[in-house]
Amino acid sequence: MSAAAADWALEPFGLSGWATARALLLRCYPCTPAALWDAGIERLRRVPCGNRGEPIGKLLLGAQGPQGLALLLPSQRRLANGQRQRHVNGSSWAILPGARDRALWMARHALAESETVYTALTPIPSALLLLQRLGFQAVTHQCVLAALPRLAWHGAAQVHGTGAGSDARPAVLAGSEALHALRDDPLIEALHDHRQLGCDVLALQSAAGVQGWAPLVFRPQRRLGWLRTADVVYSPSQAMLARHAPALARPLLRRGYALLAFDAHQDLVPGFPSTRLFQRRFARGLPVSRAAGPGGIDHLYSELVYLHR
Repeated sequence: MSAAAADWALEPFGLSGWATARALLLRCYPCTPAALWDAGIERLRRVPCGNRGEPIGKLLLGAQGPQGLALLLPSQRRLANGQRQRHVNGSSWAILPGARDRALWMARHALAESETVYTALTPIPSALLLLQRLGFQAVTHQCVLAALPRLAWHGAAQVHGTGAGSDARPAVLAGSEALHALRDDPLIEALHDHRQLGCDVLALQSAAGVQGWAPLVFRPQRRLGWLRTADVVYSPSQAMLARHAPALARPLLRRGYALLAFDAHQDLVPGFPSTRLFQRRFARGLPVSRAAGPGGIDHLYSELVYLHR
């Protein structure tokens, strides 16, 4: 290690060290209100992954004290085989001007756990360049935005063009009924946590006679100024979500949503009646060990759930 590198260190911090991290974030993001960061930390305190005492980020320490930070939101997934898989969402990065030459060093050491799945869902261009050098790849390429009243009046066959009668109308449960149906799902702990965080949980059974229910988690969000939108933060399959969107439309409308938004690959159901927005999400470690599967959406316990207005 060079003498210059020896002057720098990364120090983990937890909720007890939030005051120092908050001050750095306010300096580096002057246009972001303090209330956004404070509300996010309060949401984190509500769920077990925020109360286990594990770090929620790392501070970059130099000779002049803290010079930067990585806000790294931790969580775990219980997989079908009973094992637990660690996930970390690199939600926010901050570094003072005098330390920007240490940005790559900080990112490489902050994201160094080989068995951890890392995600970066809203990276700014400068952060994205660093993450791509560290092996992050785009896992979704666009946001599909659809009007729920329109979907409610379209049958599944009209949406994906496979012809009438190709799929039985799926069953959909919501709220407590959904959680009861999903009580044996490996993600049941996460589903309860996200309902506590203000998300809506639905259970989808894609066809009569099919065993098992698929969990879906939606985060309330305002889009187009004021329209309440159901943003998907978990689905085991993007294609399943698009195929059965008409069946989901009515339960979501009853919960006050006007729009449905979800991440998708570029080639997903070209005829889907929607607006498409350019929006890429990035990850490292997902292709070989993804709780949601290679074509799924998994933004549980992420900045999309914690850090929003």
